[in-house]
Amino acid sequence: MAGTRVARPLNGWLTFAAVIMFIVGFHNLIYGIASLRDYTVVVNNLNGGTSVIYADTTFWGWLWIVVGVVEILIAFGIAARNEAARWGGVAIATINAIGQLAFLAAFPVWSVVIIAIDVVVIYVLCTYDAPRARAGYEEPYPSDQAGVSAGREAGVGRLTETGGTRVTSGGGVRREEGPRPPTTG
Repeated sequence: MAGTRVARPLNGWLTFAAVIMFIVGFHNLIYGIASLRDYTVVVNNLNGGTSVIYADTTFWGWLWIVVGVVEILIAFGIAARNEAARWGGVAIATINAIGQLAFLAAFPVWSVVIIAIDVVVIYVLCTYDAPRARAGYEEPYPSDQAGVSAGREAGVGRLTETGGTRVTSGGGVRREEGPRPPTTG
């Protein structure tokens, strides 16, 4: 259609979400291994004066290893534009954010940073509209003046002299109900 502009799909945001999901998954994997090996920082923070919901390092180690591996696999799926991986990414980022709440007392800054990153990833994955982006779509408010001018010249969206008839952008005609608004000269 002349005068319309097709918006580019938001592929950059999906790439961003995939990279961030991979990085967070890798960190969770390393953190899980450190918990299993009773790394000093992990053990001291979990057992030394701060409280966590459940302070067994073996449990948290295996949990973060599994979450990390799943996040890494989902990151590759998101990078491949797999729709199931996108929704799996929303689920695992939600699980990760909830899991980080357990460590808020032991690792406050780290937990808040990871929760914030998870929220951004969830937002990106939820707002990306894959079918519309694949097929292309017309912007509801086109910013290119050439397309707007061409539409005005063709009479798109204006009342005609026949009364309440409006020519639509698709070439069809739609009858308006109610009185015709007054026209100014």
